[in-house]
Amino acid sequence: MKDQRTEVRGQRSESRLSTDERLLKLLQATPEQQAAIDRILEGRLAPEPPAPPTGPLLLGMGAGAKLLGVSRATFWRIINAGKLSKVEVLPGSFRVRRADIELFAEGRPRMETDGHGSAPRNTRNTQTEEAR
Repeated sequence: MKDQRTEVRGQRSESRLSTDERLLKLLQATPEQQAAIDRILEGRLAPEPPAPPTGPLLLGMGAGAKLLGVSRATFWRIINAGKLSKVEVLPGSFRVRRADIELFAEGRPRMETDGHGSAPRNTRNTQTEEAR
């Protein structure tokens, strides 16, 4: 039997399990492990949790435009159209939330609070089809 590599919580280890040993481990698995095995066998792999964001939470206009792959002028047009909201950190100095930019890039609506610290609200245009 060829050497097999198994991935265990980010660590690789060599294993040379025979079919009988593998079957014994399967039968001794906890219910959680059996459920995970069932999902794998059914082709329903559990999605990996999203990676935590890296970099600053607020981006300047140049950095935000670069992240989207557009010019600063286009980035300002997106902001002025209401598709992204700006945060004024000092008088005349604006930033944009990285999370809002990422949601915009994915085509999902941005979420913002109502300004009073309550739950986020969806800001996608909610016009009915007849009004369009």
